[in-house]
Amino acid sequence: MRRLGAWRAALGAVSLLIASAIALAALIGRTVHSPTPAQPTALAVRSTATPVPLIAPPSETPTATHTPTPTLSVTPNYILITATPRLLPTATPPPPSAPSAGACAPPEGWQPYRVQAGDTLFGFVLGANGAVDVATIKQANCLTSHLLRIGQVLFLPPGAGENAPKLDDPSGAPEKAPRPSRCPCKITIRPGVRLEQIAEQIDKLPAAFRGRDFLAATSAAAALPDYWFLRSKPADRNLEGYMLSGTYTITPEMDAVQFRDLILANFAANVPQAYESMAAARGLSFWQALTLASIVQRESWNAADQRMVAGVFHNRLAAGRPLGATVTMMYALGRAGQWWYPARKIDFSQAHPYNTLRNRGLPPSPICSPSLSALAAALDPAQHDYYYFNIRCGGGGNFYARTYEEFKAGLQCR
Repeated sequence: MRRLGAWRAALGAVSLLIASAIALAALIGRTVHSPTPAQPTALAVRSTATPVPLIAPPSETPTATHTPTPTLSVTPNYILITATPRLLPTATPPPPSAPSAGACAPPEGWQPYRVQAGDTLFGFVLGANGAVDVATIKQANCLTSHLLRIGQVLFLPPGAGENAPKLDDPSGAPEKAPRPSRCPCKITIRPGVRLEQIAEQIDKLPAAFRGRDFLAATSAAAALPDYWFLRSKPADRNLEGYMLSGTYTITPEMDAVQFRDLILANFAANVPQAYESMAAARGLSFWQALTLASIVQRESWNAADQRMVAGVFHNRLAAGRPLGATVTMMYALGRAGQWWYPARKIDFSQAHPYNTLRNRGLPPSPICSPSLSALAAALDPAQHDYYYFNIRCGGGGNFYARTYEEFKAGLQCR
């Protein structure tokens, strides 16, 4: 019995020892195999940097393959941090450097330019006087979008960035004027163009003045020289119609007013003052004769047909009928990029001062610069009894009709 008691005591000690070992192992297990602490939670840290806005490209005429410009949204002024935050040293932006050689290496002589507020790719084209196009600038800089970023470095032709018009400038041109001239240069004004089209030609030349300066010099507010042909011009009208066609030389020192006066001097040298009395003999001021000549010009580019067309308009004026010219509304509705609005898109039933299909008499102003032949035709029209005309089927000039029935028959092309 004494031996049995000893065995029981030993067995109890061993059990106690095992229980202690198990408890100790459990404690060690909780210390060594505890789950790994969770990764830091993402932090929304307030950024001290101002978000860089994007600049939308100028509007473009959509084509079948044109990708619409994405709608710009406001960029939140927060940066999402997904790692442990740490202080970063303030870095100075590196100076512009030439891109590596490759498909988008800029042409020789192009210079780095840092994009500013209001810059656009099309503005750079104007700043380069049309020497490059948007596609060339994009390719030279590896751009895949028309959108620019303030501070972005691009390589451009010399002066393209500095002379580029800004998007927020209502005049469409920068405030830096005059610009250095690289003239003398030639400019050809063709019959039938309007003032804005001449201004666009000027912007493509390295002249000391810009197209907007020319428009200001030909505006109703501009001070004008005292020519006989300007005396009948209403004070609230610009010089539309007086920019006589021809090739002119812009000299290095010439400004917009001097260029305008050069054209007016050419008008004075080629348009005889007798035209004033010829207009009066037909019950017109010279201003009204010039307005009619501009319509004749846009309705007929052939000098041989212009006297016949002018005769139709004179007959309609004498009969108290509307002129029936579509080109007057094409002028009135014209805008940048489409200075002569397509006639097929015009609602000619609308009330408009330039709607000569609805209104009797002449429109408020000339619609273009007529040629000398169109001006002569307006003052000395062909004598006939036609009231209608249109282009012949298949070309070959116009056909003329006395009645509307004859006119409709002439439109039946087979």
